Amino acid sequence: MIDRTGPRAKQRKGITIIEVIVSLAILAVIGAAVLSTTNPERESDQARVQAVAEKLSVLRYAIAGHEPTQAATSFRQTIGALPSRLSQLTTPISTAQTNSCGQAYSGNGAGTQVAIWLISGPYYTFEMKAAGTPLGQGFTPQDMLIKTPVGVPPIGNQAGTLTIRFPSVEIDDANALELIVDGTVNTAAGHVRFTPAGSAPVQVDYLMSVYGC
Repeated sequence: MIDRTGPRAKQRKGITIIEVIVSLAILAVIGAAVLSTTNPERESDQARVQAVAEKLSVLRYAIAGHEPTQAATSFRQTIGALPSRLSQLTTPISTAQTNSCGQAYSGNGAGTQVAIWLISGPYYTFEMKAAGTPLGQGFTPQDMLIKTPVGVPPIGNQAGTLTIRFPSVEIDDANALELIVDGTVNTAAGHVRFTPAGSAPVQVDYLMSVYGC
């Protein structure tokens, strides 16, 4: 008969340190796999918002960019007016549409704004749809741009702002975008503006300094 109550048998009661370490390592691998499957954005949130910030910078230049030593490429430079909608950057304009001040685009002839668009456009790489085009997960701007001051300015080069508006953005994403673009959060200055409301989604405005219509 074998004695199972001796010192050697007592040493096997419980779990060794090595077994604990191995078990934790296995659980960590399983947890990482589950996390990446259920929430693949968790580890790429910074890169996702950074990509949105870069697209906004490109859009800003496409709308009103100006390089005195380079050939005209932006909507403002070639058309001579600011668009009233993001979709006007990628879909040919018509005389039934208006610029940012509500003035109809000129057309029906060479050298008109409609004709110039067909030569110079489109102004942005990806199609901007009237129904809304996501710039990234969680960031879908409305098509209409917001012009301030409203209406036709008395002077053609009057300073103002043109705004790309996101109707609903998660507060964490809004904070991240402002931090990337402006280097701070929850301020009334800079390109990115929004009003926090606890943890609720917020309306985010991306402002561009512009002149004229």
